[in-house]
Amino acid sequence: MLLSTFAKLANQWGRGGGLSAQLAGLGVGYVPPLSMNLLAPSTDVPTISYAASSGWGALGIYATDARITYWGSAQGVAPDNTNGFGQMKSLSTSQYVGALPFFHEYGFDGSSLTIRAGVDSGKQKFFVWVDGRLAATSTAAYSATAGTTDIVLTFGAAKPRVITFLSTWGPHVITPGSATNTVWKVTRPKGRRAAFVTDSWGSMDQGDALDGWAYKLALAAGYCDIIPSGQGGTGYYASGTAGQGRRSFSARLHDEVLVAAPDDIFVGGSINDLPSALPGVNRSLVTAAITSFYSQIAASAPRARVYAFGVQYVRPDLTATYAALEAEFAAATSAYPFVQRISTQGWLTGTGNASATAGDGNRDVYRDSTLDHCTNAGYSYYAQRALQLFTRVNAVP
Repeated sequence: MLLSTFAKLANQWGRGGGLSAQLAGLGVGYVPPLSMNLLAPSTDVPTISYAASSGWGALGIYATDARITYWGSAQGVAPDNTNGFGQMKSLSTSQYVGALPFFHEYGFDGSSLTIRAGVDSGKQKFFVWVDGRLAATSTAAYSATAGTTDIVLTFGAAKPRVITFLSTWGPHVITPGSATNTVWKVTRPKGRRAAFVTDSWGSMDQGDALDGWAYKLALAAGYCDIIPSGQGGTGYYASGTAGQGRRSFSARLHDEVLVAAPDDIFVGGSINDLPSALPGVNRSLVTAAITSFYSQIAASAPRARVYAFGVQYVRPDLTATYAALEAEFAAATSAYPFVQRISTQGWLTGTGNASATAGDGNRDVYRDSTLDHCTNAGYSYYAQRALQLFTRVNAVP
């Protein structure tokens, strides 16, 4: 289960805490604990049911309503209520980026609530927190076809609650179970803001972004204000497949990440910057892109803590090639002492993959059939290894 995976990761981090106040009778304006909690499940768990729907409808509270607080990737995207799939549109490129997860939050005092969510097959996993404690997860797509689906939360009794919802496809239209119910805006500190600049390993272009290592690590480490900038096929220099509106790490850093003033920045070095992936490109241009990336951070976010992962050692026959690229990364970042470099060499072992096991290492489980990506279990493993490292050096608050 997704929750048990996060609990295992978070247990290594040692986070705890919980809700000390009784909620009943506190009324409109109640503010829950500071951060999300993956270790202490909520005791106020709703029953969840689903109903087919068509379009956004004329009723309900829309994404643009002032009572809804957006955070996480909403720093860099805007709700688009007119699009049939309820996608989010990038403020910097005007490209639809509906696969980026984001949180929405509001206070609510009824006993039932309907969240009408956009649907695109494979991109509908979600989390529900009630008053800062995890109450429900969906580990599979909640509809097999495009359109909209109603997610109905039914509680045992009406009382003030703060609902926080995280999913990869939005925005959402919310409808209280009764016209007499009140919905109110919740504004509260959310702890340190973490940004993740990654390729498809962090964004999971081929599936749900909540399956990528970036969100697994972020949630397990206790972050709840998360700025994702993950685009498949990209790297410090690589800009992905032509015509898809994607940009390199360096090109998108300022207007997708730095404008949100992150406290911590995690960077996933990418095999997309390998010489074989960039035929005819002078390597000095790759070095210049790396230098530009960290120069921007030095100028615009000098107090940010920066964790730079090296290249993914995914193919066992390319270990020497990966090490050479990682050496390029190290040389280009040597002038920036604030960069904490992290090598993943040795994390994956053996020669197989999940579709063709070899019995000689963990790639049998963690490497998928594309040969250049991980399985869901593999991304959980990556997050686990990273979390162990941060726990050891006490790098993440």
